[in-house]
Amino acid sequence: MGNNDFSNVQLNVLFAVSTTLSIFSLFGSFLIVFSYYKFDKLRKFSFKLVSYMSIADTFSCIAFFFGNPADGSTLCSLQGFCIQLFQLSSILWTTAIATTLFRAVVKRAGSKELMMRFHGLCTGLPLLFAFLPLFTSSYGNTMAWCWIFVEEESPTIGQVWRLMLFYLPLWLAVGFNGYVYYISNRAMKSLFSNTAECVPKKYRNLMRRLNAYPLILAGCWFFATINRVQNAINPQGPLFWLYLLQVIGRSSQGFLNAIAYGLNDNVRQEWAILFGRHPNVVTNYWVEQFELRQRQRLEEDEEGIAHTESDDSSDEDEDDDELETYSETRRNKPEQDQDDLETTII
Repeated sequence: MGNNDFSNVQLNVLFAVSTTLSIFSLFGSFLIVFSYYKFDKLRKFSFKLVSYMSIADTFSCIAFFFGNPADGSTLCSLQGFCIQLFQLSSILWTTAIATTLFRAVVKRAGSKELMMRFHGLCTGLPLLFAFLPLFTSSYGNTMAWCWIFVEEESPTIGQVWRLMLFYLPLWLAVGFNGYVYYISNRAMKSLFSNTAECVPKKYRNLMRRLNAYPLILAGCWFFATINRVQNAINPQGPLFWLYLLQVIGRSSQGFLNAIAYGLNDNVRQEWAILFGRHPNVVTNYWVEQFELRQRQRLEEDEEGIAHTESDDSSDEDEDDDELETYSETRRNKPEQDQDDLETTII
């Protein structure tokens, strides 16, 4: 399948959309990585996992800036290799984050000892999978960018590589994350009464975020999966609108990951403090809005506590104290680093 199936105008539209959204994703991913190394308070285990995911998203975005290299060129193979490596790596890092959450909430255990296993799964395995298509010369132009291409004469190899090396791990990750966050949500709800009104607002917000994590991954890759299924069924009839939706989804992944996993209250607070030291009109407005939001959140928590007659007294605490409040509700909880989780989910 080559790039002659689409007109130059269509190819330019795909490249423009991909580049524009990739710039947003690149900025969001870089902001997360920079925040991790800039602020000492963010250098915690869970946020380290988020930074690794953002690094993978960063290089994935850079790969798409190569444009639409000529089929069979070295640049085309390099782009295909990088896309396969870093997009799969980003996906698998979400499973490491989900595992860390699950162990902290359900198993009441830390995950620092799993770091080498996480690297093996999220870096080593994608690296191996990226090398395999090189042995069959399977990287080539796939319409508007280079990845694993399907030869018209012998389509089996390319289709098997696509399924086994990317889409199967992708949807296994979606299923795993969905299951883990569902179990974690149930564990959180079990701490309180069965009525939603009795669950403190901060935990209800957390539960909503847990539901959003697997939806982001599934949403980013839903149309890409549909497109590849259509390619396998009718390789001679590619659909431009499916390619466009695929580009929108996968190019937005880094940006959505940065918002969902990285730009939490802890990160915003650190940036607000930094801008407060170097004020100007824009940063003053940001700091004021952040402080206003914090006051509103505090007032809402206090109202919720008064309504449910809860004994929760952590409304004026920072995120570390909120997680400690959660931990204290668990009986016979072993000692562990409670800050391993809060930077990711609070």
